[in-house]
Amino acid sequence: MAVIGLAALTPATRPLLNDQRIAGLDRRQLACHVLLRIPVGTVAWEEIAFRGVLQAALRRVLAEPAATAVGSAVFGLWHIRPTAEALAVNRLAAGRGARITAVTAVAAGTAGAGALLSLLRERSGSLAAPVLLHLAANCAAPLASALARPADDWPGR
Repeated sequence: MAVIGLAALTPATRPLLNDQRIAGLDRRQLACHVLLRIPVGTVAWEEIAFRGVLQAALRRVLAEPAATAVGSAVFGLWHIRPTAEALAVNRLAAGRGARITAVTAVAAGTAGAGALLSLLRERSGSLAAPVLLHLAANCAAPLASALARPADDWPGR
């Protein structure tokens, strides 16, 4: 999250944050995205499903490390489609090999994040800690993308 913030503040790296899914949003739509869609439609749903239900079900049949590994792998796999869509919308990773590499890297990174979120769930005994970290991570990128956008590029201006 700190890296995303630094990228937004550094003129040379701002173009890397140009996410077309965010570029078309006006301020009200961005607020709705960050305050409603991400927290309720993504974070709460995913944390209940993955760290709440799936992790509990896996722990009934597997030892804790195996349950965390399987749940985290499923969490990574869950992010394949949205990653492929984001790459396409933003015209990144043009060739098939580049797309496969990028999607694989993001899925692996997301699985690692899932393991961290599972650890937070286990250590805290609550979904609150993983929800807050997941929320911060998911909201950082669209906010940084919006902050990196020149003020006169906002729709409706």
